[in-house]
Amino acid sequence: MVPNNWPDYADIVVLLILWIYFQVRDQKTTSRDECFSHQRWGLREVIVFVTILRATELFVLHPLGTLTSDPQLHGLVRLGVWVVASLYSLVGVWAFFFYVRQPLYVVGFSGKQSIPLMLLGIQLVSCYLALLWLGASFMTPDDASQKFSAYGNLNYHSWSNQNEALVSAGLFFIQSFWMSGVTSIGEEIGYVGLLYGALRRYVTYLPAILITATCFMAAHGSFHLSALVLGLAGTWFLEKYHSLVPAIVIHFCFDLSRHTDGWFLGVLKMPMTAYFQTAAMIAGLAAVTAFGIFSYVCKGNGGIQGS
Repeated sequence: MVPNNWPDYADIVVLLILWIYFQVRDQKTTSRDECFSHQRWGLREVIVFVTILRATELFVLHPLGTLTSDPQLHGLVRLGVWVVASLYSLVGVWAFFFYVRQPLYVVGFSGKQSIPLMLLGIQLVSCYLALLWLGASFMTPDDASQKFSAYGNLNYHSWSNQNEALVSAGLFFIQSFWMSGVTSIGEEIGYVGLLYGALRRYVTYLPAILITATCFMAAHGSFHLSALVLGLAGTWFLEKYHSLVPAIVIHFCFDLSRHTDGWFLGVLKMPMTAYFQTAAMIAGLAAVTAFGIFSYVCKGNGGIQGS
């Protein structure tokens, strides 16, 4: 979402208020948790990092969005523009960790126990999507279209009409996979990993989880229930397992599902009720499958080690 009015900057405002509040009170708590006590950044660095990312959205991604809105623009050009543009968050993450001179694993971005943690994330987001799609199957067409087809506005409508369906679908989903992956990694490290680690210097885990999830939701520009719920889940996983893997998987799957909704509802114009019911069944099956594999993996490895 491109910032265009003051509520879109609510996350930065909240972070500034918190930073001033903690500075005035000189409130600090020594965390016994080694994962968070060794991090070399605070709220000030997080505010600078988030501000740079939001400024990049405004001054780089917004003009690029205008450029790619041309219906005559070739799909390959559109794909290339968004593939390059989406790297901005990863460049920002790299610059931040270069500045603080710490490796990524300090924020929970490591391969340790990644497979079972990935399966945990798939379980949760699949259950959530199954419920979301099932509830959407009872919506009116206008309400469902407004809530679920927005990601289809990637200007593939006219281009897909001029080319083979397989080619246009391939370009669309390559773009969707790439953007969902890069966005989930960049935002989870920035809005969850860095922020949560900074907050744990001042407050205990519960208020830190609530504040982090609220700021994550505010970064989306409005009251977004899904962003709040999934932000709470991802941050809880970070506290419990010291890993961002579940949060990244949850974010990736949710964003990709919105792109999928946009393709089938916004571009292909599929019947909404049939689509939502089918999608809910697939998500439910994915949750059951992930749970089965997770149980098998954990049984062989002795479970997941928490905090």
